[in-house]
Amino acid sequence: MTVHGKEKTGSAPQISVVIPVYNSEAYLEKCLDSVLASTFSDLEIICVDDGSSDRSMEILRSYAQADPRFRILTQDHQYVGAARNAGIQAASGKYIHFLDSDDEILPDAYEKLWQASESALTDMCECLYVEVNAASEEIRSSTGFPRQSRRHPLSVYSGGINARSLIFGNVVPWNKLFLRDFLIRNSILFPDLICGEDRSFYFDVIFKTDRIIRIPDRLIRHRISISTSLDGSDIRLRHFDVEFRSFELIWDMAKDASADLKKTVLENCIHDSMFYYARSIGTRYEQPIREDLCEYWQPFLPLLDNSVRIRWWYILLAEMMYRELPGRYGKPIRFLHDQFIEANRRGGPSSLLVIALVRASCVFIPLPARKARRNDSASRILPQEEGDDHGAF
Repeated sequence: MTVHGKEKTGSAPQISVVIPVYNSEAYLEKCLDSVLASTFSDLEIICVDDGSSDRSMEILRSYAQADPRFRILTQDHQYVGAARNAGIQAASGKYIHFLDSDDEILPDAYEKLWQASESALTDMCECLYVEVNAASEEIRSSTGFPRQSRRHPLSVYSGGINARSLIFGNVVPWNKLFLRDFLIRNSILFPDLICGEDRSFYFDVIFKTDRIIRIPDRLIRHRISISTSLDGSDIRLRHFDVEFRSFELIWDMAKDASADLKKTVLENCIHDSMFYYARSIGTRYEQPIREDLCEYWQPFLPLLDNSVRIRWWYILLAEMMYRELPGRYGKPIRFLHDQFIEANRRGGPSSLLVIALVRASCVFIPLPARKARRNDSASRILPQEEGDDHGAF
């Protein structure tokens, strides 16, 4: 790890902005300019170059020469989680914000996040954001909080092992301000994964925090459809096993939780893996990912309640596992899968369409019992009893 820039002197800043950078020359200046335009100036800006081969380091050096708040760290390519961890270790601010190098913040973002964090004495403050098409710069969508938060958007939540209302929250770290002492004290770091590192980080936070606040302001411009990003490229599909490695980390964190909370965690993790499977439909990765999903999740499905059978991801997973269902059930499930594929080709799977089809045609689908080949992970983290059949419902 190499550090460029002036040594930090004087009192610690209020916010350390940690920006992992990898071949980001196309958007990096917009990102850095948005930070410099902030109405909140008590910042240090830690940019971690993760082995870029483009002009990113040249851009970073020019900004560091012009503004003493910049610190540049360089490392060999280790992916975004390792870059953020390096930023955590180097940070001296009271709070930490992880800003992606192709995103931008609004001028009053840090002022609002800092004020909310200080007033509520929280470990994490979360804001809303807008998604921006990278090619056209048009706003594609505007995100909201999960349904239970919309009624009271400015809300303080208790975390810990009963953090049910937070489990289906947005796991990304770049729309959140974290208390640095909380992260250090609880040894919360990003796992050593090529991608998908944000999920277990988020769960580690919500299981250990005492207080989280959500504010209704849209303060981040998040670019999507970028070919060089982890989500925009096919790296998430090429390394799909990170979905299972991330789940195992999260499942271990929830080992002392109630059975109901574990079910919620499991539902969330299966849903997430099926979301990324949807991206593989029509690509060369579809078939191997289908096989991995079926083999991995089947031993866990009996832990879920029957109520999940109206979820689009459950129906799709059921269709993948049981293509030849008896009687009237096989046809609607195969039809559902065809509709799912078509919706994906038109620009993304429509959850509303899928759920409507489920409710109209096959609300509760009795799956035939069958013996599952237990995978290695399931054998480690599921109880084994002689004669049990984790493949049967």
